[in-house]
Amino acid sequence: MKKYIWIIALGAIVLFRIGVYFVGQIQQQPAEKAIVNTEILKPVEYDNAQIYQGVLISRQSIFMQPQVFGQILEINVKAGDKVQAGQLLIVIDPRKQEALLNSFKVKQASLLLNYETAKTQFERYSDLYEKKTVSKQDLENYENAYKKAKSDYEANEEQIKEQEIQLGYHKITAPFSGTVGDIPVKIGDHVTPETKMFSITQNETLELNVGLPADKVFDIKSGLPVQILDF
Repeated sequence: MKKYIWIIALGAIVLFRIGVYFVGQIQQQPAEKAIVNTEILKPVEYDNAQIYQGVLISRQSIFMQPQVFGQILEINVKAGDKVQAGQLLIVIDPRKQEALLNSFKVKQASLLLNYETAKTQFERYSDLYEKKTVSKQDLENYENAYKKAKSDYEANEEQIKEQEIQLGYHKITAPFSGTVGDIPVKIGDHVTPETKMFSITQNETLELNVGLPADKVFDIKSGLPVQILDF
């Protein structure tokens, strides 16, 4: 029994020394060097763009409607024309308005004569009253006649100014430079202040209306570049 124990012990010692030898040999071998490629990082621009749907709208766009009743006599533009501010676009027949204006002007001549005559008589009777040669009643009569003649003359003068303004409304001009839209009316049509004759849109400067998600509203800052894409 002892013989087997010594044999086993001797074998274990031999194996232990062999293991120590091989470990020593491994430790003595130099480690292989690993090759690692390196690269210097450089800053690059990162385009963190988002696409949102928007609408381009004009800051100035109106429908032209007349301020008088009448028939269209001239149409000097067509849809798509570019016009300048003050350019004559449509003429509404002014003949009735011209006749009315002329009647007030003719009347004004006679009213002016009455006014000047009444003024002269009132001034003359004022002097006579100061000299005690006419009664106060006579003076008041001439004064009232003078005041009425003056009132009639001034009222008619205001009518002339008003009718001249109305005559000007028969010429439709462009309120600003822009592009003419569709023109649904034609020469000979009767128009009223409710008639939409055409539209004018100023397309030189447009406003971009974009709907943003609620969580992106505070990301928008002044000076942020915007690119408009026409799909």
